[in-house]
Amino acid sequence: MGRDELIADERTSSNPRRVANREFTEEAISAWTQTKTKAEVLQSLGGKTPCGPANTINELISDEHCAARDMVHQFDYPGDNPSGLLSGNPIKFASAATGLYQRPPKHGEHTDEILAEFGIARAKPKG
Repeated sequence: MGRDELIADERTSSNPRRVANREFTEEAISAWTQTKTKAEVLQSLGGKTPCGPANTINELISDEHCAARDMVHQFDYPGDNPSGLLSGNPIKFASAATGLYQRPPKHGEHTDEILAEFGIARAKPKG
């Protein structure tokens, strides 16, 4: 961060002290990150500090790495509903596909089948 004085500062000289002085630590980090873009923060910390960006949905959808890892799946609901998106399985296997095998159900779509499994009949609405 370009703040060498924080190395010797009693509030930030070790991880337990940074935790004990969390408010001060977070303010110092926040003041620095607010002057940088995500790319600049990653460039500054990359390779020295474990870090990664907090991406927006649009950034994830357009990210080449997410696409290469098949991490975003689009699905269609029946009828005139808009398409939806789901995150893919982060665990990948060399010999087995982990992609989207079916769309998620609509609210209440499988209620009758689930109730039937337990021998319960759905109550009919009055009127």
